[in-house]
Amino acid sequence: MFEQHSWVKYKGKPAYIIFVHTGYLYEIMVLTDTSSYKVFVTENEITDIQIPKISLNNCYLYKSFRINYLPPDTVATVTAIENGPYPYVIETKYGTCNVSPFDLQPINY
Repeated sequence: MFEQHSWVKYKGKPAYIIFVHTGYLYEIMVLTDTSSYKVFVTENEITDIQIPKISLNNCYLYKSFRINYLPPDTVATVTAIENGPYPYVIETKYGTCNVSPFDLQPINY
């Protein structure tokens, strides 16, 4: 059984469990490269996923297309960590926004 407010994999994509209905039906938000969508799934349709480790005040590359004004490969600094599917507050030259751990890639110098 998976817990509410945790990350799983659905059809090869990261997904956030929004709500667990009666223990076997899950309402999830699936992240794609350009958007997200909600769907109901059963436990046998989702699997564990490794969540990237994101640290406060570190710099990362934003690698998604979900935020219209924020181009991929933008350098971003994590300035706060909140709850939910988009817990990481990032600061970029384009502004501040919230992203998922799957939107960020470490910068290897």
